[in-house]
Amino acid sequence: MGLTGLKRAVIALALALAGGTALAQTAPSTPPAAPPPVAAFARLPAVQQAEISPDGLRIAILGGSFDQRQIVISPVDGQQFVTIPLGVVDVNAIRWGGDGFLIATVRVYDSRTNFGDGRVYSYNLQRDLVFDMAGNIKGMLLDGVSWAGFAINRPILGDVAGDKPAVVMQGLDLGATAGDNFSRFDKKDALVAALYRVDVATGKGRMTERGNPATNFFAVDRAGEARVREDSDKGMTSLFARRKGTQSWTLIDRSESMAPTVRFMGYSDAEDAIYLATGSDTGIRILRRSLADGSQSDIGPVRPAAAPGLLWDRHTDTPTTLVGGLDRPEYQWLDAKLGAIHAKMSRALKGRDVHLLNWSRDRARFIVRGDSPAHPPLWLLYDATTNQLSPIGEEYPELTGWTPGVTTWHSFKASDGFEMGAYLTLPAGAGPGSPAPLIVMPHGGPVSRDSFEFDWWEQFLVSRGYAVLKPQFRGSGGFGLDYVEAGYGEWGGKMQSDLVAAIAAVADKGVDPARACIVGASFGGYSALHGATVRSDRYRCAISVNGVSDLRTMIGHARIYSGGQSETVRYFRDVIGDTRVEQAAVDAASPYRRAGAKTAPILLIHAVNDTTVPLQQSQLMESALKSAGSPYRFLLLEGDDHYLSSAKSRQQMLEASEAFLAQYLPVKK
Repeated sequence: MGLTGLKRAVIALALALAGGTALAQTAPSTPPAAPPPVAAFARLPAVQQAEISPDGLRIAILGGSFDQRQIVISPVDGQQFVTIPLGVVDVNAIRWGGDGFLIATVRVYDSRTNFGDGRVYSYNLQRDLVFDMAGNIKGMLLDGVSWAGFAINRPILGDVAGDKPAVVMQGLDLGATAGDNFSRFDKKDALVAALYRVDVATGKGRMTERGNPATNFFAVDRAGEARVREDSDKGMTSLFARRKGTQSWTLIDRSESMAPTVRFMGYSDAEDAIYLATGSDTGIRILRRSLADGSQSDIGPVRPAAAPGLLWDRHTDTPTTLVGGLDRPEYQWLDAKLGAIHAKMSRALKGRDVHLLNWSRDRARFIVRGDSPAHPPLWLLYDATTNQLSPIGEEYPELTGWTPGVTTWHSFKASDGFEMGAYLTLPAGAGPGSPAPLIVMPHGGPVSRDSFEFDWWEQFLVSRGYAVLKPQFRGSGGFGLDYVEAGYGEWGGKMQSDLVAAIAAVADKGVDPARACIVGASFGGYSALHGATVRSDRYRCAISVNGVSDLRTMIGHARIYSGGQSETVRYFRDVIGDTRVEQAAVDAASPYRRAGAKTAPILLIHAVNDTTVPLQQSQLMESALKSAGSPYRFLLLEGDDHYLSSAKSRQQMLEASEAFLAQYLPVKK
């Protein structure tokens, strides 16, 4: 990682921060003779996360080599650092538990056969390991609780103020009928959400709040007490809150789960208030509602339909920033001091979008991350007392000196007038006179979105000479509820025709629209399979990574995995279709049932341990392609999950994709 005590690593970029010219990058006059090797893109980030301790005296850095993870605990004053080797393990994140403990959230794979039908059901479980400052493992948070095997994750909701380090976690409570059988998940009162106050040093916790069978989540104050609760039942979602000093809940909103009237954005402890987003005729209103008297006030002006987010100070549980924007993040700072520091960092890291990720309790030291599509992420420490910016590390150090593609945003309309946008990234040398072959890359979710940031998969394809188009099709998240709802019932319809409209919109922007393949993962993999089977006139080939092929069996998997009345199942029924009454329409939108002689060549890639989109989805597609005599390849990624958490799997995926594209969409030399 190159960090041997932060002070020793300091280049001391004693910034001319008033003018702010440090770290601006100049592109080389000519591109490198050869693109970087596959491993440079496939590696796990050398710096995956960096966290400053509350007292500002240490930095914990999660990262490592190609596929090995480690945590480095580095004193800021340059004293001896501690390395915790983790090996090949999937670490989601790290966080401090007070000043003397570090919590690492890891993901472990678990299979169970106790549904009573003899079948094996697999889950990825998240668990929290605790380390002391010497690097010794102290234990696991909420270890040995009776409901451990039932909880897929046990999220940490916040720190508890006090002398001893403690956190509040959301877990479960077992009802009298629960027993030890997954088949009882849907029985009334068998499993309910509950809050636990957990001692970080011992991992032991006690239940402080019990929800009901409909409870989805809680939000807590600095004392660890529940202030907000959300319940979902029979297609309706209810948001409750209670002011400090009371035990009774007040209903804030009740509306259809798929069309909520308000969106909860957080609880502010200092104000004893909740923040909400709600729609208006002109956009999105952000409201602050006092729990003491119920009064409401607007936070800033009404915003466009793009859904804003709210960032928080974890030391005070107060909102600091509203962030939104159509194609790039735009900040409205509620905290003037943080806004001034962000502006200073933005001048210093010219060309990159700057993120203040965390800071010490006294706001003297800040962890800063800067990136853009053309700049692999860079992590730094800013010391406000000395006005120095010190490097922590780069996420993809082997890409230093390489010139990534140039990304631009393009607005366009579908044939029905629906307005959207797309990111287009061109390789070096591409332009109207020298168009590049096109990769259409729809995102997963689908209620998600792409952002103006570095993407290792995208830039790998660009490095091989391809232009990459990322349409923000209807149904995407981050652009408002109307945008999401426009995708209802359109998985195999307008959401796919939007991709074709995006190709037309950039046809004269340096791409060759007649030479296009479609590539994606999860929902993006579904779109790739749909494009190959239904729109083979548009796409020469397709690559599906962990993609959905058959909607009927996918809905059945969701029913088993998360419960027949879960939000996931309701989403599938509302957005895709209810197989009980719309089976023909659901099947018509399933690539597995559309494969035929005209299907474009397909590369199927699937992780064996994917519990989100099970391996069965690609196996079904393989059987259909084999029966139809359609050209395909199938790559299994052993021991990996839905997110391609393994560097080995990422490299296998990229190498197979490069060879496949070289055959079906070669780059003209």
